[in-house]
Amino acid sequence: MEPESRTLNQPWTDLDALVEFVDDLRADGYNIGVKEYLDVHQILLAAAARGADLSAPEQVRGLISPILCSSPDEQAEFAQRFGAWVRQAAAAAERSASVEKAPSLEQELREITWKDRMRWLPALLLFLVVTLLVGAGLAIRFGFPDQFLPKATPAVVSTVREKAL
Repeated sequence: MEPESRTLNQPWTDLDALVEFVDDLRADGYNIGVKEYLDVHQILLAAAARGADLSAPEQVRGLISPILCSSPDEQAEFAQRFGAWVRQAAAAAERSASVEKAPSLEQELREITWKDRMRWLPALLLFLVVTLLVGAGLAIRFGFPDQFLPKATPAVVSTVREKAL
């Protein structure tokens, strides 16, 4: 199983990048349609499924050039263009591997927002404690307003004589 993951981990087996390369060929006059795009994907996936070693770019070029080229001149030009594209893709992969992945903007904003909230938390807690102490002190000093005190209900004293009647 490990050879397959190593095989498909090469820049020239990245199907998205390969589509861009094929797009460039098509823009330059190669006779490439939807069928050729699908055939390139299918042959690479089939080769990987069979366990073919796609770690060498020449192997990939040999598989896809008959699909994408329709003349000997195109095949000669394709070999040069594919080689240049592989070197460029490998250099880009090395650069991206050497650069440490930066945190996403969304993650940075979450951290900033959280730190900003945490900065105000002690002040907010102090304000709440002071407000409660002042309110409690005023209530004790001036007494609670009647509307907040429980209503005194008159005690109903029943006498034995009233019960007898």
